This record gives sequence, structure tokens and C-alpha cells, in this order.
Amino acid sequence: MKALFRGIYTAFDNNEALKAALTGGLHKVKAKQGAVCPYAVFTMVDRVPANTLDETYEEFMVQFNIFSESDTADAVCDLFELLDAVYENGTLTVDGYTFNYMRRRLSVMPPSDVEGVFQYTARYEVLIEKN
Repeated sequence: MKALFRGIYTAFDNNEALKAALTGGLHKVKAKQGAVCPYAVFTMVDRVPANTLDETYEEFMVQFNIFSESDTADAVCDLFELLDAVYENGTLTVDGYTFNYMRRRLSVMPPSDVEGVFQYTARYEVLIEKN
């Protein structure tokens, strides 16, 4: 859903602290080959329509993966805190929809396959209503 993706990116673009910290940027679905750390990638992992008699909702699960190159996990944890401050209970502008909420449902730090690169994964539930 392009409108939701635009809303997620706009929230990133409007937050100077997060934008300055993720010097490698925020990428939709996957980062370009050779992307420089630190950066984040977001994608939709689930989409469920929730229709009632007079309302049309869309419920999404959006996943962010943050990557940081460092000797310790501290840097990626700091990046997660900045990202979470923007998206956990944050507000998105989603064209054609009324934004209801965005809530974190998962955050994990999986082991990395690359020495010296740490990853932090967070999933957020998003509910929007068709205008």
C-alpha cells in the first residue's frame, strides 16, 4: 500500500534526530546493494481487511530492520530507541485514510550473520480506516 509507505517515510523524513542518526537512510522493502550502515529497512509483513457494516478498516503489520556496524550492540539499541520514539503510538498521515494507531508488537535483536554488524527488528501494528 503506497499511501501507508509514504506516511511511514514522511514520519522519518520529518524527524531530524532519526534522520541524522540513520545516515544510510530508511529504505522500503530492501536496501540497495552496498548500503552504508547505519540504515533501516521497512516492509509490510501482513495486511488484513477488517470490514464492519459501515466502516472499512485495514490492519497492517509493518516491520523495521535496523542495521548498525559497531563493536557492540549499543549503537543499534540507540537507533531502535530513536525509531520507536517516532513510530510507537506515533501519528502517520495516510492519504485517503483516517489513521487510528500504530503500536509496537515485537522487538528483537537477532544474531547477525555478518561480523561487526548488529540488527534490531521491530514490528508495529497499524490500523487505518478508509475515508
